[in-house]
Amino acid sequence: MSVITIFILSLAAAAISNIVRIQQFKKETVSVINNFESKQLDFDLNTIADDPAVMKHTWESIEPYLEMFELVEIKIWTNDMRTVFSVADQNTVGKYFPGNKELRKALSENKVIMALDSGEDLENISLRRYNLMLEMYVPLHNNGKVHGVLEVYRKAPGLQFFGRVNIFAGLIVLILGILFNLLISTKFRYAMKTIFAYQKTLVQANEDIATSYHHSVVSLAKALELRDMETEGHCERVVNMSVYIGKKMGLDKLTLGKLAVGAYLHDVGKIGIPDSILLKPARLTTEERDVMETHVSKGYDIIKNVPFLMHAEEIVKYHHEKYNGKGYPFGLKGNEIPITARIFALVDVFDALISKRPYKDPMPLDQILKIIREERGEHFCPKVADIILNMSEEELTGINRNIEASHITEIVNDAVMRLLEHDFKTTAML
Repeated sequence: MSVITIFILSLAAAAISNIVRIQQFKKETVSVINNFESKQLDFDLNTIADDPAVMKHTWESIEPYLEMFELVEIKIWTNDMRTVFSVADQNTVGKYFPGNKELRKALSENKVIMALDSGEDLENISLRRYNLMLEMYVPLHNNGKVHGVLEVYRKAPGLQFFGRVNIFAGLIVLILGILFNLLISTKFRYAMKTIFAYQKTLVQANEDIATSYHHSVVSLAKALELRDMETEGHCERVVNMSVYIGKKMGLDKLTLGKLAVGAYLHDVGKIGIPDSILLKPARLTTEERDVMETHVSKGYDIIKNVPFLMHAEEIVKYHHEKYNGKGYPFGLKGNEIPITARIFALVDVFDALISKRPYKDPMPLDQILKIIREERGEHFCPKVADIILNMSEEELTGINRNIEASHITEIVNDAVMRLLEHDFKTTAML
């Protein structure tokens, strides 16, 4: 440990000691003055300068405190900022000092004002020989109202930097510093290296987990696409468009994460639908439609035992609900449907209408927008419908134009990281 360090530690110890002494000094002074004020100055202060008997009584009351507590000045002020009594300077009695900021503050705020002072104010010229003093302004009360202020100056305690107490404190600080340096620093450095190594490992593990979850989500979606080639690329498009609309609606990052993962897995339950129904090119019968609608419950059964995949629950379970309550499987209505499912319900229909299928051509955009207007408040949430209806044709058709796998990967990776971070924080709070 260097000489400079030892010197700084010694100064710090001395400074702490002096701060403690000043605070004790202030506390003692407040106690003395409050005791004096409550017992001796409960009469009309304006009579002090005019009535010799009152002046004599005031002197007799104050004199014992002067010597006992090393008070160098006591002034009494009326509430119009006029002095009516002074121990050290009789020439100030009867004069007004409206520029005294501390006095004004004590009167207006009805509280004790304290400061270390060197007698620089005009009314305290006679006190400059004392150098540093503790200055106090104490409001005086009569019948519950402030009727003046008692101003007190007390010699400040000498500041000691090389007294026995400070030297002792400095030695303690020095010894503790040496002990820390010799006994702790080596272990501390080793501990920090270990922590950094663990941190690096945890970061890599977290990235590996995120990658694994990402691959799980994509693999489930791709498994469905292998069965139903007519919908190839559908998952990427609805993920991209859902997140795009969610951001325009100001959704928080956690909700956007649920939206992205849910959009990817929305039809995962169709894996359990027979090919004869899933791949049927013609219109489904009523019985076949009932079987097709079970993909919602089948999808929930697939994800419900995987805590991370449960972030997709809102969309998997509710993306076929309608705003008017006529959807399935629960018949939820309005805002009973989670916002993620309300967004996806429209995006899913939009992508189906605008996409080419072996059995149909893409529907013109103006016809799609007409359907959205007609179904606003019926099938679709008005807030979500308005987002699309207020877009320009260029913006709307450009959302999924030239969509790249790397872009979708980035969206889903970000969603996975946000959801993992949420899960970790939730677990840590339990």
